Amino acid sequence: MKTASVRQMIVGFMLLWTATFLLPPVSAAAATDTSFIAFTSDPADWVGQGESRTFTSAGGRLFQSMAGASTFVTLFDGYDGISAGLDLRAPSGQPLAPGAYENATRFQVGDPSLPQLSFSYDHRGCNVITGRFDVLEATYGPGDHIQRFHATFEQHCEGSTAALYGEVQVVTPPPPANDDFDSATLISSVPFTDTTSTVEATAAPDDPIGCPTTESSVWYSFTPATTTHVYTDIGTGGFHVVGIFSGARGSLSKVGCGNDVVQWRAEQGVTYHIMVAGIQSDLIFSLYQAFPAANDDFDDPALIDALPSSHTVPASNIRDSTSPEDDPDCYGAGRTVWYSLTMASTVGVEATTSGSTYNTALCVYFGTRGHLTEVVANDNESTDPSITTSRVRFVADAGVTYHVMVGSRFCCGGDLSLAFVESPILPANDSLSTPTAIASIPFVDHVDTRTATASPDDPNVGACQGYRYTVWYALTPAESTPTVVDTVGSSYTTVIGVFTGTRGNLSTVTCDAGVFHGDGQARVSFAAQAGVTYYLMVASYWFGAGDLTVNVNRALDLEISINSTGTLTRSGAAVVSGTIACSLDVPIDLDGTALQDRPSGSESGVTSIHGFACNSPSTPWSATVTPNDRRFMAGSATVYVQVGGCGPDNCDFATIETEVQLRRR
Repeated sequence: MKTASVRQMIVGFMLLWTATFLLPPVSAAAATDTSFIAFTSDPADWVGQGESRTFTSAGGRLFQSMAGASTFVTLFDGYDGISAGLDLRAPSGQPLAPGAYENATRFQVGDPSLPQLSFSYDHRGCNVITGRFDVLEATYGPGDHIQRFHATFEQHCEGSTAALYGEVQVVTPPPPANDDFDSATLISSVPFTDTTSTVEATAAPDDPIGCPTTESSVWYSFTPATTTHVYTDIGTGGFHVVGIFSGARGSLSKVGCGNDVVQWRAEQGVTYHIMVAGIQSDLIFSLYQAFPAANDDFDDPALIDALPSSHTVPASNIRDSTSPEDDPDCYGAGRTVWYSLTMASTVGVEATTSGSTYNTALCVYFGTRGHLTEVVANDNESTDPSITTSRVRFVADAGVTYHVMVGSRFCCGGDLSLAFVESPILPANDSLSTPTAIASIPFVDHVDTRTATASPDDPNVGACQGYRYTVWYALTPAESTPTVVDTVGSSYTTVIGVFTGTRGNLSTVTCDAGVFHGDGQARVSFAAQAGVTYYLMVASYWFGAGDLTVNVNRALDLEISINSTGTLTRSGAAVVSGTIACSLDVPIDLDGTALQDRPSGSESGVTSIHGFACNSPSTPWSATVTPNDRRFMAGSATVYVQVGGCGPDNCDFATIETEVQLRRR
């Protein structure tokens, strides 16, 4: 059953003027099938102010609805912006049926046990209403859908004797024959085309919500005799939503949903319920057979068990190919086709869509339908925007089935050309189980990562989430060493992660993505402790790899100490000293202050040394603090010193504040 919509009917109306119109006698217009509202009023009536007017179905606009069988609400809107509205309600609990309704009060405000009435015109209405109305005809369809309604009424505002008399008639054509799920139009074969008007279409309260719906919908039913691919098409303008469902009313399962065109694989003997919702208009609905590629679905892949292997699919089949909802996300590509590759021995594989005439996306997975793990993926194989084909490299382990999906990045696809060839095997350090050992620092390594893969248990935390083409290094320093790692010199944007622990149970030390740096190269620094093994994972931030350079160096690390005693010069300056520990030989800057409190007042001073040579592992330092006012005296002073410098790969600084005993020489 369908309930009445908030706006069940939009019918054109022309605004007419009637010079004289006497009520309560029934208007001559009521003898026709015309919808109208008319009134005449006394000069002292607030709403009508002596006017008489008729709105008819010859050309203006009518908005009418039925909110339950006890209420009638209608609004006539003329071309000149002046509207007339009428609300009628039967006493609480009673249907609005033919008969006389006396002692009416204001609609939605008055006593609900009495009839209610409200007529407004040109933005004028009453605060307090008394009156009556007669329902001459009231015929409702399913869900209180108004079929015919005719009534006369009398209204008085604010207790005045001045009256407004009116008459209303609404004649609604019936909804389309396939307005409801239970009266769907049967589609016995394809191609199929149906033309119908949805102007009076309604929406049922149990219409499925799996697709966005409007207030009007019509239904079709299709049960294919054999499994086939079909698609819908709407041949009229305006916005329409097409939903495809299976199952029974009230427990429907969504098969597909889209605007105008929806394509799906229709299984033999399964009944598909097609809902078309949208703008109320003349509808041309069609259902056609589609001819997708034979390997359109994950369950029907083209099989590959030897290399090289080449495949082509015509544009007509790509355009008709589908994208089931459980297809994995491969750069948002649609119109997918599938290939299944299983090698007898472990081999490096390169797959490319070079030669295709459309923008492709190429992704490789292992696993089962709905539970796939990505191995490698690529959108565009080149940074040249004119090249929109894809290329991936991966290692196919013996006996493992790899699922290769090719999709169209935009719209309708084209001619597909896909080739599989043998490629160089993966890098030696592709896995955490076979990392390249960093025996000493400094360390530099160069590797081609185009065939590198990502393992399912690669770390997936922080800036190291979801990246590809991973290679691994292991560092176990004999002594504690501040360490810095970067990929400066690499040909692609990188990610570096540092971890401790064991495979499957790693703890993150630090992680950085090159996208945060102008050159695209990741950089990390950490304090490597003696005897601890650190695993370095280097990955691609984007969707391709290339020539990787890994640089591991000792990081600059500064520490400073101050001797507990200092001396005074004859002029009253304070001489303080200490030691700077530096992991690298670098020039540093030293700035310091001294503050001394004494009964006669405080004294302070500053010192600054630039370009001080610090030689690893440590260098003594000495600085003279000149007093700002008078002179420092023997006794305690608070001394603060800061040092800073930069090495080839990082900068560092250190500070200290302590009490120093100043003594005369």
